[in-house]
Order: sequence, then C-alpha cells, then structure tokens
Amino acid sequence: MEKVADIIIRTTPEWLRTKLKRWSSFRYFIALFSYLIAPFYGYLMLPRLDGTAKIYGEKLDFFVHPDTSAIDSLIEIYRENVYERLRNIKEGDIVIDVGANVGMFTVKAAKKVGDNGLVIAIEPYSQNVKLLKRNIEKYALNNVIIIPYAVSSSSGKAKLYVHPVSSACKLASEDELESLQKTENVTVTTLDEVVEKFNINRVDFLKIDVEGSELDALNGAQKCLNLVKSLVIECHSSIKKKEVKRFLEERGFKCHIDGNICYAYS
Repeated sequence: MEKVADIIIRTTPEWLRTKLKRWSSFRYFIALFSYLIAPFYGYLMLPRLDGTAKIYGEKLDFFVHPDTSAIDSLIEIYRENVYERLRNIKEGDIVIDVGANVGMFTVKAAKKVGDNGLVIAIEPYSQNVKLLKRNIEKYALNNVIIIPYAVSSSSGKAKLYVHPVSSACKLASEDELESLQKTENVTVTTLDEVVEKFNINRVDFLKIDVEGSELDALNGAQKCLNLVKSLVIECHSSIKKKEVKRFLEERGFKCHIDGNICYAYS
C-alpha cells in the first residue's frame, strides 16, 4: 500500500507547492488534509491547542503531529502488522526501535514484552521525542528507555532535516545542507554503543526506519548484529533494498523483501 504521505506529496501540483513554499503554510495544508481524510481510513484526528493532534483508532489513541504520518503508522503497525509478519514480539523480549517517531510501534512492543521485557526507543527529532514521551507516559509503560539521538555508522553531531511530514525527517548529508529549509542539530550514536551502554546481551527484535540512512545504521552495528535474532528494515528504494539485503546476507542473515520492508533473521 502506498503511504498517505507519499500520495499527498506526489499529487500536490507544482504550482500549489510553489504557492505554499512558506514552511508554516505547507504544514497547515498537510494538517487540514490529514483531518479531512482520517475518517476515510476509519480514524478520527483532532487538533489540540498546543499545535499537535490526537488520533483515535485501533482501540488506541496517540498524541501525534497533525500530518499524514500518524495515519500511515496506524495502518502499517496495527492494521497490517507490517513489522511483525516474519516474527511476532513475545513476552520477555528485548526490542530496539530505531526511528521510533512518536512511539506507535514502541507502545505496541512494550505492551507485548511486558514487565520482564525491554524496549529501547531511539528517535532524534526533538518534537517527536516530546510526543514519544507523552505516549509512553499515557500508557504508563515502565519498560521503555528513550534515547533522543540519531543512529549512524559513528557517533558525534549532525544536522537533521526537518520535513513537514514528521515521519520523513532524516540525517542531512553535507551536499544537502545548503538547499534544506529547516534543520535541527542532533547527537548521533551507534547501535554498538547502545547495546554496550545498557549491557544488552541479546536483541530479540530490531526495527530500523531511518529514511535512507539504513546502511549507515547497520555499519555502526557490527557487534550489535551478532546479538540480533530478528530484524526489520524499512527501505524506500529498490537499490537500497538490494544493498541492505546483501549486507545482511554477508553476515549470515536470511532475508526476505516484501514491499518496502526487508525482513531478516539469524
């Protein structure tokens, strides 16, 4: 299924994108579109006074940004079960959620692993982190660790491109910086540093959604991958999917690609 976010960007006429080139105007346009189309997907999205929104559906509700990514996430994570088609998360599992966004998958995973399990949610965009924390607090989940960093092949500092659709934020390359309208300074870590810091000796389920930086994240997980039993990586180009599949197979994983997801297990 094509993402709602992709549809809105693809179908918005060039003249309208030009007219709405001001950041606030484009965000307002996306928010209005999101409120109007949510009921067609069986959801209700309502604006809040602090500029965020609340979305209701799948017998849950979440604090979200007023854009289409919330609709995409609910459909993929809860209705289509897209991340768990190969392996379901079980009680007692250790899960790492890289690119946690506002925490829809984090909440689902934390409810499944229970008090004997652990979910490490990694998300760099500050506004996503605020909503991630609120959603974790809302469901009183004490088995979640939030790391407000980006993940790449090495640690340090970087610029994050802040996209009008919140799920499309990504690390910016040096070549892109001059052309980007809005960026945010972020701290970068590696998955190897994460498992070492928290003394993780196994990773039952690893989910990665980093908008084009998949190989960088994997290159910073050479030791972590030895602990991983099952992982899912979201890729948005055929070339990237092939590269990720080759990388994992060279390290002993069995891989299967379905749509935008590369599923792998050791």
